[in-house]
Amino acid sequence: MSTFLKGAGQLMALNVWSRLLTFALNQFALRFITRSVLGIVSMEMELLLATVLFLARECIRMALLRSESTLPPPTTESHKTTIMTVQTIHAPPKTNQSGIPSNRIWNFAILIFLGAALVELISEPFYSLGVNNLYFSVRVRIEGAAVLFKCFVAIGLLKWASARGGGSGGGGGVVSEEEGVLAFAWSQMAYAFVLAVSYVLVFLAKYRNVMVESKGQQKLPQGISLLLPRVIEEADGNGVDRRRYFIDPTLSGLAWTFAKQGLFKHFLTEGDKILSVTFITAAIQGDYSLVEKYGSIVARLLFQPIEEMSRVFFSKTLSSLKSNADNRDKTTRKQDSLKALTLLTIVLRLYILLSLYFLAFGTNYTALLIDLLASRTFSTGSAPSVFNAYMLYIPLLAVNGVTEAFLQSVAPESVLMKQSYWMAVCWVVFFATGWFGISVAGLAGVGVVLANSLNMAMRIWFAWGFVRGYFEGVVRREEEMKEGDRNTEETKDVVKFKKDVERLLDVSSLVPKSIVVWAVFGAAWAVTYTSNETIGWQTLTAKAQHISVGVLMFLVTTISIYFTEKQLLIQVKQFYKSMK
Repeated sequence: MSTFLKGAGQLMALNVWSRLLTFALNQFALRFITRSVLGIVSMEMELLLATVLFLARECIRMALLRSESTLPPPTTESHKTTIMTVQTIHAPPKTNQSGIPSNRIWNFAILIFLGAALVELISEPFYSLGVNNLYFSVRVRIEGAAVLFKCFVAIGLLKWASARGGGSGGGGGVVSEEEGVLAFAWSQMAYAFVLAVSYVLVFLAKYRNVMVESKGQQKLPQGISLLLPRVIEEADGNGVDRRRYFIDPTLSGLAWTFAKQGLFKHFLTEGDKILSVTFITAAIQGDYSLVEKYGSIVARLLFQPIEEMSRVFFSKTLSSLKSNADNRDKTTRKQDSLKALTLLTIVLRLYILLSLYFLAFGTNYTALLIDLLASRTFSTGSAPSVFNAYMLYIPLLAVNGVTEAFLQSVAPESVLMKQSYWMAVCWVVFFATGWFGISVAGLAGVGVVLANSLNMAMRIWFAWGFVRGYFEGVVRREEEMKEGDRNTEETKDVVKFKKDVERLLDVSSLVPKSIVVWAVFGAAWAVTYTSNETIGWQTLTAKAQHISVGVLMFLVTTISIYFTEKQLLIQVKQFYKSMK
């Protein structure tokens, strides 16, 4: 379990510095590219790449995490080659090129991005093998190096094109749209190449000298051959008959289920871009794009690593709990259930506390932040109001991430299909409310954010309903197993287990109970709002004064959290120790 926590920290560090590098690249690149190039690269090309990679690999990643067999390190033979063969189920899907200029240069750029996706998918079997063996440090080093190389390639190509004088701005000025797009396309190819080559070399080195013993009459490959696709032979359920397969039918079926579900999820994730392009003007699209980039940085740096690591933890702790209920130690079953539920509720409570900071401070500092990071053009437009609405959306995004991580880790296929249908309903509601907010209510970018918030709330409602049903089912099974049992101690243990589960599932326990917390955060919002209205942020002196007020109120709120939420902090510390 300590590996889990260490891996989470490493992934968070990777996300922090890679996102900062990407942010710095974008700021530097603005000197060499036009707004149209930035729009094509950050919206159309990235949407293309994300769609290809999501549909080609996400379902397989999820299926492999649900495998009942834990993949061992490279010292014994296991299902390593299954990873290699299952990964061949999906090829990169064909992509619609509508919305992208159809001339030769743009089509060539599309081919480069699609080629980069194909190269990146070469590393996917090794990525899955590393995740199942908890090689988090390997992933951190490889992906970190790839991001760094991508940044240098993009900047180098843009500077070279600008110095060559082939851009619309003349020598040393803005590069042409063709050169700008191609520079980012080749930087993506460089990223994929470094990723694929690094993963292949690392795992070839790990498995080069591995020797395994054959099982029965089955002759197993040795060394690097373990990593190559081959026919798998294993005992059937009765332990006598043997079955042979090249692609695991169980995992491939589960992957297909995740693929159908993932299609809805992907369109929901990218729905704001589709909605924005369809209904709002180009200027407001720019405002929304700016807010989305700045507003989601916290989600990408903090929430995404926690979501990924939580998914792994829930899968390894609970995926086989029900199927092995009769074979597992009774105490261990209950401990694993409580440990998973405790982690979930701790994360949710921390997220709720964090959301108070977003609501109390974010709404009164969005204009200042945009003015510092972008320009006065954006800070005096609609971007601040869109950013204010985004402060409500970020906490919902965080809660949805961890609750859906639990659902996808342990839910049976029937529930996953129900979730797919519910996501379809969410999509319809999202698009309808988005259209109403933009076209009827005239909320423009704010309407997109509010539609996204409603979508997240609906998804949280479904996921939390599954969480409640899952743990209530665990309690019922424990009670049924104790019916007629006269062992008083074990009966008391089940009663205590039931009370612990009910206490943790109580939604009211997730929010701060102290009136002091609510009063302090309310006062912090009032003070910073007054500062924003009276002091403002138009001059450098006003900015410094307004920030000073925010820092002071931040310290006051943090001190109040420390003294009123000590029990939560103690619980976090105890949980960390129990996982070592």
